[in-house]
Amino acid sequence: MWKKCLNFLEKNNKSILIIILILNFTLRLIIYYSTKLFYFSDYKAYFDAIESIHIGKRIPLYSGGFSYLNSYFGYFFKYILGNIDYYFLINSLFGTIATFIVYRIIIALKISKVKGLIAAFVLSLYTEFMVFSSVLYTPIIMVTILGLVIMFSIRFAEKELFSIKYFTYIIILVVISLFLKRELIYIWGLYLVFAFMQILNKNKQLAIRFLILSIALFFFITTISTQIILNGNEALKRNSFLMFAHTWYGGDGGKVQITYPEKQKLYDKKFKDYCEKRGIHSPDSNDMYNFQDLELRESILNHPFSWIRLQFHKFFWEYGVLPESTSFRILMTGLLKGSTILIATVLLLPVMTIITLLILTFNLKRSIKKLKMEPPHLLMAIFLVYYLIATVFYYPYSERYRIPVMVCFWIPLLVDNLVDFRLKALVNNKKEMIIKALIFLIFAVNWSYEAYIIGIKNRGRYNKTLYEIQDKNVSESFYTSPTLFQ
Repeated sequence: MWKKCLNFLEKNNKSILIIILILNFTLRLIIYYSTKLFYFSDYKAYFDAIESIHIGKRIPLYSGGFSYLNSYFGYFFKYILGNIDYYFLINSLFGTIATFIVYRIIIALKISKVKGLIAAFVLSLYTEFMVFSSVLYTPIIMVTILGLVIMFSIRFAEKELFSIKYFTYIIILVVISLFLKRELIYIWGLYLVFAFMQILNKNKQLAIRFLILSIALFFFITTISTQIILNGNEALKRNSFLMFAHTWYGGDGGKVQITYPEKQKLYDKKFKDYCEKRGIHSPDSNDMYNFQDLELRESILNHPFSWIRLQFHKFFWEYGVLPESTSFRILMTGLLKGSTILIATVLLLPVMTIITLLILTFNLKRSIKKLKMEPPHLLMAIFLVYYLIATVFYYPYSERYRIPVMVCFWIPLLVDNLVDFRLKALVNNKKEMIIKALIFLIFAVNWSYEAYIIGIKNRGRYNKTLYEIQDKNVSESFYTSPTLFQ
């Protein structure tokens, strides 16, 4: 039966792919045209910038931690083409294109078209990825760019000779990405690591190729960062995000906002003591940043085990049972209005299922063999490690990295293992089964602990947030509902 299904998918690959992509795009439109909440705190700066551009104010591409190229796109669609809806339609289209790119990546990795189809289908069930098409923000377009960079990198690695075409494509895409978000700012280092590993594998030609690419990217990224992005932008050079990401002040650890009064008192007391010791009577932002730099260093050096525990805490919370806030708010006020438990299930079930199946089906020996024998798979692994580290180290920006991890790496890896998975073989391998059970138990314990924190310990705080979302007066914004087909 299973073989017949696989044969059917292989035989009708193109038709089924088109159907999946149409359904993917349609579902994004359904979510968008039921969305009532656009203008909320996380992204209102981008909407405000659209209006500022319209009245003639000069908005820099980068100001503080904000990249405003996205607002220029919004301005173009709202005031040049006449409707902001076009932005979200294009964003939804980018999401569907990203799904197709992942399909192409799987084929480029010489896995199979059938597995590519299954990956495209699973991506259409990954709710957070679908919902973010309705947000005036960059994760969707960035995951599309990342997918293209990965695909062209694979092609660049496969060519026997140096490919100017793919070299140029990668450079252009990375440069464009810098004006949206800076998540690929260290990509030159990934290629450098890959080149070094190819030297160890005695694949000198491939190593030289990626070494040249790494040097070129380092030059372009450094030039753009120093001359355009960081030039005069002190708020981006120094901000509070890094300190909060690596201390226990914010939220339950690593968050950008202090939510508990006792932590606020501790932070204020330490800052006050810092100022008194240095004779600072009227502290400014530089004093605050200097204090935070010192607090960060002391936190890591004086309490290294606590800092390490925080990194694990952030990882498990990032892939845990707390629904992503933006997706939750959009569904709460739109498509699934008021259905709290249903929304949480719709958002969490795909993530928890993907992680569970990934643990169950992962084949370590097979993966190691691919890493040794097939350079593109090694390159994918390096990218994955980078994004996992970024998810934890840049925790306040985690939505920027979580979606790429799921879309470009974990779902393709899951599908590759799932199709070839045999339960009987796992049962017969007691050692492997015990290891996988222990790994799943670690996740399950952390999920249970998170559920306790959310549902019992901090129930009042989360209930207050729910009431604020439900009572949100969306009429405060002129972006309250789509109008294109009304």
